[in-house]
Amino acid sequence: WDALREIPPSDIKSAERVLKAASEKFGWTDKVIEWITAAKLSSPTTVFRNISGNTLGLLSAAKRPIEAGVDLFRAASTGKPRAIFFGETWEGAAGAIRGLPAASRNFLDAIMGRRPLQRLQEVVGGPALTGLPGKFARTVFKGVLAPDDFFKTILFEFERHALAFRQAAREGLKGSPRAARVEALLKDTPDEITKAAMGFSREGTYQSRLGEFARAIDKLRHRFPLVMKPIFLFFRTPVNILKVGLKHSMAGPLTFPREFIARMAQGGAEASKA
Repeated sequence: WDALREIPPSDIKSAERVLKAASEKFGWTDKVIEWITAAKLSSPTTVFRNISGNTLGLLSAAKRPIEAGVDLFRAASTGKPRAIFFGETWEGAAGAIRGLPAASRNFLDAIMGRRPLQRLQEVVGGPALTGLPGKFARTVFKGVLAPDDFFKTILFEFERHALAFRQAAREGLKGSPRAARVEALLKDTPDEITKAAMGFSREGTYQSRLGEFARAIDKLRHRFPLVMKPIFLFFRTPVNILKVGLKHSMAGPLTFPREFIARMAQGGAEASKA
């Protein structure tokens, strides 16, 4: 995978050569697991669940007005400055619409295999299959990644635009000066806004980094594939769906107490989201 990271996304032939060489290091168990995974992912039910799950992930953007209302109450009751603004919703929605062409390009790039092939590692432990079965498996994996790329781009642009508006509003700007400031931030987006938008898009598509306990189980899946992978064939996405659902429910403070306390202690936007 280190070799794949050094290959430009457009150099598909070099990436395929690396994948072929890497496949020689895998045993028959890896080939069986990869074939089962590809067969499961290619079913219409899985495709429907993937697309519908990503569509539901867009609801993470729809709750922004609620967060702004909570923040307005927090600011009024504590006398502290606002941290989340209602205008973020409309600016974010405009950003999502503006991001549709890029999202469509990313979708097609994934289908055509023009996205970085090292992302296949997120779906399966390695390119174990070669020849026609290998091409089938990787075609399936690309098809699974394509909707993720589409919705991830939409969510990224929503949050990037929303956070640009938030920054301009925090600076006390209104009207035309605020709009000009937002455009300036979008043209030269600060790293902290980009990182926050990437995190938001990963959470909305259920691709966030696993916690320590979940990572330990995931390691066992790869260490004992014949025993663990038939039980936990898909792991990251179901775990993140459960995590996001619990985090944004009434049980969130009890399920994730350390994160809840940290957000409340941080104050501002994080306290309003908590």
